[in-house]
Amino acid sequence: MRVLFVFHHLYMEPLGIMYLSSVLKQAGHETELAVIKEQDVVGAAQRFRPDVVAYSLHSGVQQFHLALNTRLKKEMSFFAAFGGPHPTFFPEMIRDENVDGLCLGEGEDALLDLVLRLERGQPLDNLQSWWLRSNGEIQRNPVAPLIEDLNTLPFPDRALMRSKEHLLRYEGQRSVMTARGCPYNCSYCFNHAYAELYHGETKRVRRRSVDNVIEELIELKLDHNLRFVYFADDTFNMGHEWLAEFAQKYPKKVGVPFLCNIRANLVTLEQMRLIADAGAHSVCMGIETGDEHLRNVVLKRGMRDEQIHQAAQITHDLGLRLFTTNMLGIPTGSIEHDLETVRMNQRIKPHATMVALLQPYPRTKIRDFAESRGLLQGTAEDIPSSFNWVTLIKMDTRERRQVKNLRHLFVFFVQAPWLMPAARFLVSLPLTRLYEVLGMVFNGYLVNTHIFKQATSFKSFWRSIRFRFKETWPFHIK
Repeated sequence: MRVLFVFHHLYMEPLGIMYLSSVLKQAGHETELAVIKEQDVVGAAQRFRPDVVAYSLHSGVQQFHLALNTRLKKEMSFFAAFGGPHPTFFPEMIRDENVDGLCLGEGEDALLDLVLRLERGQPLDNLQSWWLRSNGEIQRNPVAPLIEDLNTLPFPDRALMRSKEHLLRYEGQRSVMTARGCPYNCSYCFNHAYAELYHGETKRVRRRSVDNVIEELIELKLDHNLRFVYFADDTFNMGHEWLAEFAQKYPKKVGVPFLCNIRANLVTLEQMRLIADAGAHSVCMGIETGDEHLRNVVLKRGMRDEQIHQAAQITHDLGLRLFTTNMLGIPTGSIEHDLETVRMNQRIKPHATMVALLQPYPRTKIRDFAESRGLLQGTAEDIPSSFNWVTLIKMDTRERRQVKNLRHLFVFFVQAPWLMPAARFLVSLPLTRLYEVLGMVFNGYLVNTHIFKQATSFKSFWRSIRFRFKETWPFHIK
């Protein structure tokens, strides 16, 4: 069987698709990847002649994918399968007459089961993890159990990316996941809904063995231009024994600098020393908001101010580069709360920051919170493709301009605190597009050089900026 994966935009390696491709290839099937923002997907499909087109999508791009699928259906015959966060939490999209099936939750076993049945001409009845359309009827099947032993999975299919590596943001960087799942229930995240989907029947966090991770990295080092590793786990700093083994083996067998995500409330000096000794170059830590009430009552982060300050200090003391993530426009918050987020970043002195407007995605607690207080405008269909640019949280025109401007000027205020006395005036000006360009360039430089340890050549710098601008580019069917 021939399976064409369709993805919207390559920012970093699409590990989910690459795992699916590996499982299918291991079973003898053929796969290809088409990237919407980079190529003529219709032409690619016509050349490949797929039996299955598998769309992987998050909320915000679903309407475009549905329109693309409708066009492809007019050109050829195939099974249209949709998976990823949006179909999982908004399976109502099965109502579209050109959607043949939706995969809810983890997809490796589910997609392989579907392809095998299609290949053998077998009926698709009782296919776990799938909602299926057949003769106008919709069959809603329960999800299959999560894969408990991640070591049983083949490594991600890097060959799928071989012709598209020039589209990735950073040269010489590879993304790796050592674990799946998160034990926390932040209100803006899907983790609580994901746990409910599986009824708590399996562990929320599953981790590969250190040896299994090292084996993948050795392959990457031998077969690819590996200069930097991004560990894409939600929370890397969990499990002291695992980290101790990793710190002992990684420097000897891999020895490549890396970035990982950490949670401030889990940080200890001993734990962070293990991460530093392993060879970490930088760590990413979620602040989200400088207001403790918003952080813990509204966002459900469970993280005190002093824990954030202590974690940042430990990070600096160990010589690690600090990258923070932040949110603006939180329901029941104000511009003053957002400015306090700036002040917290000024105090902990990150080397670079990422700032997003809070997006109330379907089936999240924050969406229910905003809706119950009359702070939500629009529906799930109105969510934009990028959480960085537009939010569905209700604001008046003046406040919306301030929040959008602050998002773009955030990095300047953090890196140059002497600008703060003029902050309220600057964010009130109708200069959003100018601020956007300036913020992209400056923060792109900081992230490029300080966090991902990329060369400071004009080519590498422009490559990074190009990817930031692409997030705002509209989709066009070529």
